[in-house]
Amino acid sequence: MAYITIDDLIARFGSAELIDVADRDDDGAADPDVVAAAISDAEDVINGYLAAVATVPLTTVPEVVKRLASQIARWFLHKDDPSEAIRQGYKDAIALLDEIRAGDFRLDLGEPGEAPTAGSRVKGSAAPQVFNASRLSGFVP
Repeated sequence: MAYITIDDLIARFGSAELIDVADRDDDGAADPDVVAAAISDAEDVINGYLAAVATVPLTTVPEVVKRLASQIARWFLHKDDPSEAIRQGYKDAIALLDEIRAGDFRLDLGEPGEAPTAGSRVKGSAAPQVFNASRLSGFVP
C-alpha cells in the first residue's frame, strides 16, 4: 500500500511545482514514473525508520506519515537543487522519524495494544531463593 499518491503531492505543493521538477519529456505534465520513484524512495526511508517500532509497510497510514512521505518525496524530486524550505522540510521529517524510532513520538496505527483487563494477572518467574531463614540460621546472631 502506497503511503501517498501523486494527487496527495499536488494537493500539498501544487501541480506547477510537480510539473517543474518531474516533467522530463516537456509535455506539460508531471511524469508519473518520476513521481512514483520519488514516492517509493520516500516510503523506503520511512520504512527503514519505522521497522524498529512497527510492521512495515504500514497497513493503516496515519496522517503524520502521509505528511512525512510528502516532505521526503518532495526532497527527492528536488534533490539536485532544493530550496532551503524543502531542505528544512526533509530535515524536520527525518527528525520526527528519529523521534518515532526512539519511542518519543507514538504513531496511532489503529491497532490497539493488548491492555490488561480486569482480573488479569501478571505472571513472572524467578530463580529459586538461595538465602532464606533456614540456610542463614547459623549466621544470624
